[in-house]
Amino acid sequence: MDFFQAQEDARRKSVWLVMLMGTSVLSLVLLAFVMMGTVLWYAQQGVHLAHSLSFYLTPELFLACLVTIGGIVLTGSLIKLVRLGKGSGTLMRAMGGRQLTGGPDDLRELVLRNLVEEISIASGAPVPQLYILDDEPAINAFAAGFSLDDAALGFTRGCIERLSRDELEGVVAHEFSHLVHGDSRLNLKLMGVLHGITMISSLGYQMLRSQRYRSSRSRNGASLSLVGVGLLVIGYSGVFFAGLIRSAVSRQREFLADASAVQYTRNTGGLADALKRIGGYPLSSTLNTPLAADAAHMMFSKAVSSWVGGLFATHPPLPQRITRLEPQWRGDFLEGVGEVQGIDAATSGLEAVAGVTGLVADKAQLVSRRVGRAGPAQRASARRLLDELPQQLQQLAHQTDGALVIICGLLLGREGAVREKQLRLLRNDWGSQRFGIFCDHVKLLDGLPRLQRLPVVNLALPALKQLPADQRSTAARTIQQLIAADGKISLFEWALQALVVQQLRPDLKANAPVKLVTQLRHLRQLFSWLALAGRLSLSQASEHCAVAYASLEVKDVGVIPAQRLNPAEVTRALLALEALRPRDKKRLLDACQGLVMADEKVLVEELELLRTIAEILGCPLPLLALIDPARGE
Repeated sequence: MDFFQAQEDARRKSVWLVMLMGTSVLSLVLLAFVMMGTVLWYAQQGVHLAHSLSFYLTPELFLACLVTIGGIVLTGSLIKLVRLGKGSGTLMRAMGGRQLTGGPDDLRELVLRNLVEEISIASGAPVPQLYILDDEPAINAFAAGFSLDDAALGFTRGCIERLSRDELEGVVAHEFSHLVHGDSRLNLKLMGVLHGITMISSLGYQMLRSQRYRSSRSRNGASLSLVGVGLLVIGYSGVFFAGLIRSAVSRQREFLADASAVQYTRNTGGLADALKRIGGYPLSSTLNTPLAADAAHMMFSKAVSSWVGGLFATHPPLPQRITRLEPQWRGDFLEGVGEVQGIDAATSGLEAVAGVTGLVADKAQLVSRRVGRAGPAQRASARRLLDELPQQLQQLAHQTDGALVIICGLLLGREGAVREKQLRLLRNDWGSQRFGIFCDHVKLLDGLPRLQRLPVVNLALPALKQLPADQRSTAARTIQQLIAADGKISLFEWALQALVVQQLRPDLKANAPVKLVTQLRHLRQLFSWLALAGRLSLSQASEHCAVAYASLEVKDVGVIPAQRLNPAEVTRALLALEALRPRDKKRLLDACQGLVMADEKVLVEELELLRTIAEILGCPLPLLALIDPARGE
């Protein structure tokens, strides 16, 4: 599946969703208009010279219904979206999720985390936070997050305890696809709109309930009860139509996610067997949480038991999904518990090739075509990277203090004076316990091959995000001071601080889409950094940047000389470009590739730089080479 096409598709569906929901709300307004006119007409029936029903159906009443119903839906939706916008962990915790942190003792939890990290490293996406729904014995999972840098995956206890490693891998890949292709963002928007419509019926229920404690014999009391009944009817009518829209969108995205999961794993049987396991399990995939109905469209399989199917089903029937994966399937489901034999068992069938092949120096092979297309080769490379990573560092990366130790340790200079200055800074800023952990691991970090450095940073970022807000700003300042200690910044240091700035920023909500033509100042910063970092002279950089501007069909605004380039400004420019539309990001990545390959040579640092830019833009770029970490230097 083409990543950018999938992103554009999700974006178009968001627009259609707004239009369909708007039409649904307008229908509710018309229904409310007629109902309120009827209530007013009924209230006046005992009065002399009472008017006909049409007398009360005035433009003023229609406007009042529009403002009231629209206001309730809009307010309810915004309240829900604001809550969800506080971080993907908000929804996970509300559904009873426990974040998987530190070093889990349970083998199946460890296998789950390794699978998620392997797919993340292979695909070039940030490692999502992991949550276990311990009170859910059924087999299910879901993805949440408005963006890749604030993503989380949730798995039920039944999912990790009953599925084999291959089956669990299929489920992880399926949910990862939802994150990469923007489905999770669309699903959260659906949840917000549905909450707003539900508020109408909730208000009607409260009005009816209040009448129980008042005298309802008066005509006014009866009128208020009629209003309450009307709101209930309007609210449930809205839920009916919104449910139809939600289910139609969800069913289509599930088929696409199944197809993408097979692309990630190249193992059709794993995903198909996971679906068969659900079909053969008495508890199936039904959840106990009160939020199951609200989040039903986000789940791997149906979360709510209901006699209503067809148009209202949030997921295609299990047999239909299995048959698409295995056309020869005979209808038999799987019972019992799948086996997990250990972590190393997964490497069978995956071969890693020694050496660094890097980018092919052929500009016709556009890097944008690789985005979102991680396959067995990239999975083998990621597996090799993680296998070669010292176990102590892997454990450290999943601890809050340990994550900060790793990131700061990777910034430690080799030179005596600079190194002493950095160590003095850390000794003064940190407590003795954290500094002691740092000293215990500094030799391991010093000896870490270059190709493993950014992957271990990505492993550490989820834990680093767990720092309290005040400690986040302190950590960011410490990282900046370590980088500035020698008065210069390397490509790796820039890539690291750019990832940290993105992950630790307080506002994780996506900005409104922007056009390339309005971002010339930011393009100039980024292109200048890429061209001059590629060891080009100013005249050569100007020539290649002109080609890059032309490929984007924007004005050539030149190059900023190296001495005037501010790495912090480059980072801010890249974060601003994150709001570009998917098709513009595609063109921008190809332009960046042209600048990286301008000298027909691609170093490891430049590969890291390109992957970092793609990751921050929200365009996960798979490992571009099959690598041997031992030869990463």
